[in-house]
Amino acid sequence: NTTFRRIVWNLTVATLALTGRSAHAENVQSIKVTPQANVEYAEVVTTLIDPRKLKGLTAVGIRPSGQQYQLMGQIVPRGTETELRFTLEKGVAGEAQIFDVILDKPPVAVPEVFIVKTEDEGVDIYYNKRGISLPLTRMMISDPLKVFNHVYDTRGWKPITSGGEEGAVFPHHRGIFLGWSKTGFNGETYDTWHMKDGVTQKFEKLMSQNFGPMYADYTASISWNTGDGQKILDEQRTIKGLHPTNKGYGMMEVDTVLTAPNGDVVLDGDPEHAGCHFRASNETAVVAKAVMDGKAPKFQATNYVFHKDGIDPKKDKDVPWVTMGFSVGEDRFDNATSTPALLPLHTVVGGHLAYIGNGL
Repeated sequence: NTTFRRIVWNLTVATLALTGRSAHAENVQSIKVTPQANVEYAEVVTTLIDPRKLKGLTAVGIRPSGQQYQLMGQIVPRGTETELRFTLEKGVAGEAQIFDVILDKPPVAVPEVFIVKTEDEGVDIYYNKRGISLPLTRMMISDPLKVFNHVYDTRGWKPITSGGEEGAVFPHHRGIFLGWSKTGFNGETYDTWHMKDGVTQKFEKLMSQNFGPMYADYTASISWNTGDGQKILDEQRTIKGLHPTNKGYGMMEVDTVLTAPNGDVVLDGDPEHAGCHFRASNETAVVAKAVMDGKAPKFQATNYVFHKDGIDPKKDKDVPWVTMGFSVGEDRFDNATSTPALLPLHTVVGGHLAYIGNGL
């Protein structure tokens, strides 16, 4: 049994058996999924027993036990193992569900719901919505200061995140990004948040990419450097776009591995200027300020919802999630940020200012 740490709802998946069935010469591997809490649209991740039987497939059918219909699952090579992902539409805490994984070519062509595209300005994740390919996110790799990700609106027309545009209210804000305002290195303190004194994050190369019917991801190599060219950190940042559900039009995961190749590095800063954060469009700051000045209707104000009343985001620790409602022009959006179970205890979720974003 494996407990999946990165799934908020805590699913336990057990591999039961691998069998061959004569009716249609199916190779079937059965798995048991047991939610540890009531769930809807939870992502199931497990490792298949015998990847040699996959024959280069990128998608397989997932059939609930005793049913005729099939869900779609995505398979991805992970070193010597093969990972399977699919969506559990509904589950009850403690009640096991059996699924048959059909390790044969799907009976119908599998649409490439997610794809990865590399452009001059960045690396994109697109998803197919009713036959239309829409951008979900773009990693901006040519920004002079830092590497960050834009998030696009539901129509794929424009980013709903800040990109450091000329004349922006907060010119150092960049979509989804990482930084610490007090980064200690070689006896000095550097600001990798505001990127002062020539500090930069530089995109080096794309290390890997995967895409299919359930999700797409890519991993980028990024170097963090001082103004005089010393390397502070090496980073491997993975951006993942997940299958849209009826709970929203898209979901993203950000996983990062930071390595200090040239001596110890201290990552520090107050909650609003440290960690991984989401920063909404410059239009959001403009509209929110207009609301505060009485020049725009109150329903356009930025607001936050926590898991319970009375939360002080600058003091309360280990907040499991926060939702930010914000306006970009006349459009309204909600961004939900969840705290991974792997984070250390006593983590402060910061950045909840009246007009811009959130993070941890």
